[in-house]
Amino acid sequence: MTTRLVEGQSFPPHFTLINKVGQPGKVESWLASNDLTHEKVLLNILTGQIDAAAWLAMIVAQGRQKGLIHQNISRVLEYDATDGMHYWSERYVEGGEHFSPQNQSASRIWQLLDALLTAIRYAHQLGIAHGRLHPGNLILTPSGTIHITGWGIPAALYDDLEYHAWLSPEAKNDQAPDFSDDYYSLGCLIFHSLTGKQWQPDLALDRPLPPEIAPLLSKMLQASPYERSVDLHSLQAALATHFDQGDGGIQSIAFKRGEERGEASRDQASAEQTGARQAPVLIRGQGRISTTRVLTALAALVAIALLLFFLPSGTITPVDEDSPGFGATLNSPEHQASPQSNTAPVIAPHEQARLAYLKEQAQEVTQTLLRRQIQLEDLGVSLWAGEEFAALSKATEDAEEQYRNKNFAAALAGYQQVIIALAALLEKAPSVLAEQIKIGDTALDAGEHQAALSAFTIASAIDGDDKNISAKLLRADNLEQVLAFIQQGESLERNGQLQSALAAYEEANSLDGTLGKSAIKRVRGRIRQQDFSDAMSRAFGAFAERNYTAARRHFIRAQKILPDSAEPADGLLQVQQAGNRDRINEHRQQAEEFLASWHWQSAITEYEAALTIDPTLVFASRGITRASALIALEASLEGYLSNPGLMQEDKALGKARETLVAASRTEPKPDKWLSYIDTLARLISNARIPIPVTFISDNKTAITVYKVGRFGLLTSKQLALIPGDYTVVGKRPGYRDVRHNFTLRSGQASAPIEIICSEKI
Repeated sequence: MTTRLVEGQSFPPHFTLINKVGQPGKVESWLASNDLTHEKVLLNILTGQIDAAAWLAMIVAQGRQKGLIHQNISRVLEYDATDGMHYWSERYVEGGEHFSPQNQSASRIWQLLDALLTAIRYAHQLGIAHGRLHPGNLILTPSGTIHITGWGIPAALYDDLEYHAWLSPEAKNDQAPDFSDDYYSLGCLIFHSLTGKQWQPDLALDRPLPPEIAPLLSKMLQASPYERSVDLHSLQAALATHFDQGDGGIQSIAFKRGEERGEASRDQASAEQTGARQAPVLIRGQGRISTTRVLTALAALVAIALLLFFLPSGTITPVDEDSPGFGATLNSPEHQASPQSNTAPVIAPHEQARLAYLKEQAQEVTQTLLRRQIQLEDLGVSLWAGEEFAALSKATEDAEEQYRNKNFAAALAGYQQVIIALAALLEKAPSVLAEQIKIGDTALDAGEHQAALSAFTIASAIDGDDKNISAKLLRADNLEQVLAFIQQGESLERNGQLQSALAAYEEANSLDGTLGKSAIKRVRGRIRQQDFSDAMSRAFGAFAERNYTAARRHFIRAQKILPDSAEPADGLLQVQQAGNRDRINEHRQQAEEFLASWHWQSAITEYEAALTIDPTLVFASRGITRASALIALEASLEGYLSNPGLMQEDKALGKARETLVAASRTEPKPDKWLSYIDTLARLISNARIPIPVTFISDNKTAITVYKVGRFGLLTSKQLALIPGDYTVVGKRPGYRDVRHNFTLRSGQASAPIEIICSEKI
């Protein structure tokens, strides 16, 4: 910029400069008055040149923020260029100062951070990133309100390294603004607010920040943009918790290199200890007893019961039916079997009935017990209640031992207790099923392969016919391989190898129709965004080189990649406008050359061609007016020179003088006009000098000179007439009238004119 700006100066199109408020980098910032609205604005004027692509990118970025309306956000109001100077205006914050947490109370710091995070969250919800957050763009009013400025302004315009320290590596390189840039800058601002120190990369804490905030800041301050994703709502909640605890003032925290890895190792060890307490992984089918084996065991137990029933009577002690209790009687010392004698005792009918009853009870109990054992084995009970089922198996063996020892009441009581416990396990199976499905779903979502496999193995054992459970079991079985593909994809994605990352995610999705879908969508979106950015970059490059055909082709390609984006349409409009400007300039240059070479009609043709592109062009309208005037002036000159008699009338002579003056003042003059001007000047000078003219007649013809007078009959008469065109008429009764036209030229003598009517009628 070559023009020096001063206070009170009018700055086109409608600003008046009041006073200069700063010059950060390549920009002069002025407090100015908008002459249309009479409001104060902050007018930013570039003090250097900006390439067309960067300016167009800034315009596109500003255009996306039309809907960004928020009480803490100051948007750009207007941006344009005038007389080669680019400028933009923003709302002026009266008495504002840059954000700084120094000498601020904890409640005041939290108030500002809360407003800042709320505004940025609002912008992100609209899909708009600031990308250049630093204290210079955060203005505090005297009333305590924070205003976020500088939306869409390239970092390259501000060469203040202090501000650059708050920007992400991508923002410093003026890459397109991204949410990850805001996360990084917010991390720097929050870190500074909590510690009073400027964040420096590659440093680790030797004493922790608040535990609810430290891991979030760690993510936000990562060098890679792909690792900075953070939930700003969670961050806001964590900060609210921290400040509500009354942590007052700014604390200083020292830093050392190389200790972050140790903390990560401790976290990993803690996680491994936690994982060691999880349930062991169960393999599908392990611990299940086949139905054949159970039926065989059932037959054996029935056989044992029958065998015991038909043993010799001496082996069974009679039971007193008046005893206090059936089981207690059989177990009391006084009712134990007496030593055998050589003579078999006689079994009374009552005892025979008792034995028959025991036989029937044994058969029913053992059949019920075995049926429930089979049901539980079919439900994979060993997988979800192995210890309980083993204990019941031991109780069954104990009851059988009682039976073999002829303690029938105790045996039957034991069997019944086992049956009740087996029934409780059967009733528990549906709740176990629901719980394992829930555990498995959670494990699948968390990517915990072993836990998911264990849970769905148990669920499949309980309900093997459920196709949904079978599908989830297959997912769990594939989960380890799926996670390997996803981890590979994430690594490739972080390294920018998006096509390879997409292939890895698709491999994961082919094994698991759920996992990998979001990653595929994200990477495809990034690939589209990358292709879009590439097309836009090529378009801007071609535009800067004035290769409008190539620029238009690349903008159209970008439009096909992201049809909903307004940027390609803006770019195409800029290409059209730039092409129109170039064609207009070509017509203007050609017209001016035609004017200089006195080809006025050709100049008019060029001006008219420019007006067909833009009917509002003032220079073209004025050029046509000037060229038309020159054509008319030349025609007037040539008319007076070819017919000086036109100046016979006083009014015509005045017009001739005006033509002479206009031609004399025209610059530059065609060479032939010089002679035109000299000749016309001489003709005008002599226009009123009389020339003697002699009229001769026969004294019988009445002579009349039009515009001069009637002279009647004469033989000879001399008149002094000024230069011009004249008509003399002779009349005689009985003869045909005679008419004679003649022209008088200044400086030329006139021959005698004879007027005689000699032809009879």
